[in-house]
Amino acid sequence: MSVLNIGLIGCGSIANKAHIPNIQSIPNTKITKVWSRTLEKAQHTAKKFHIPNVVSQWEDIVRSPDIDAIIIATPPVAHLAPTKLALQHNKHVLCQARMARNLNEAQEMYDLSCKSNVVTALYPYGTGLKGNNMMKRLINEEKYLGDLYEVKVTAFNDYEMHSPRWRKDSSIVGVNSMTLGMWVEILNRWVPPAKNLTAQAKTHQITSEYINKRTPNSIVVGAILDNGATASYHFSGVINQNQHSYIELYGSDGVLIYDIKTDTIRGAQSNQTKLAPIKIPDNESTYNNPDLQFIQAIQTKTRMYSDFKDGLKYMQFCEAVAQSIILKKSIDLPPKPKMDGWGYYLN
Repeated sequence: MSVLNIGLIGCGSIANKAHIPNIQSIPNTKITKVWSRTLEKAQHTAKKFHIPNVVSQWEDIVRSPDIDAIIIATPPVAHLAPTKLALQHNKHVLCQARMARNLNEAQEMYDLSCKSNVVTALYPYGTGLKGNNMMKRLINEEKYLGDLYEVKVTAFNDYEMHSPRWRKDSSIVGVNSMTLGMWVEILNRWVPPAKNLTAQAKTHQITSEYINKRTPNSIVVGAILDNGATASYHFSGVINQNQHSYIELYGSDGVLIYDIKTDTIRGAQSNQTKLAPIKIPDNESTYNNPDLQFIQAIQTKTRMYSDFKDGLKYMQFCEAVAQSIILKKSIDLPPKPKMDGWGYYLN
């Protein structure tokens, strides 16, 4: 089998902790070129992991004829341009979570991917994957819930205090605030997507940190799903105590509650009075190594979850939330791209 040569764009913590170790553990796969916003960081990473080539311009990686695939490990503001150039040069692309800054960029990335014959994948959010196959089987095959009536998504954490500054800067992350898109991506694996929503948001000023175009740190969304179920979503990044993240599904015949932080499932059906743990069988437990899945998708010429189609769906949700907040009205999905970031429109 021929060796797959990978080019890495971005040398931050996710690259050092995940991408590089994962790729270097895969037979016949090598990272041969790296770039970072600062040359010193790229050189440090290359030395640490014995990567032979450091480039000063990321375009040099994408245009290199001996590179087969690109991993984009940068913030969302730097996803569109490398993706466009990579697809023009027929390179496979694995892009970090938070597909793009806004729906306009995500739509362009998706449209370009549809014209290519390469793998275009997104690094999925790690939690929520262990029980993914189990949840799909319970809901779709065993009809554990019966008819789905209600969905409740709660994500309470201290994101505001401990996340990097760039994740709160709308000029960098656009309309994808906190874990909004990630949680919607998880939910979309199991239930129909939203067809209409109404949202409100608040920015609690709990630190002295100033960011000009910042994202909100509290968002509440009410939605109707494609199957008629009602859904509520509450995201907060200002919770110090009692942090928890759940997806709760209520149906005519049962209830399922997925704990996002611990990857555990509880459930009860109509003949049961208390929720009980539902064990995830070892043969259904999904191991989360997106880098390996990316390489396998290239080798087998198959789709990887998540791909640009999945990303487009959650970016449509994020766009609708941002539009609803600024326009103060409900929004039908999929919306037309209007927003550049939180609170300001495309030029």
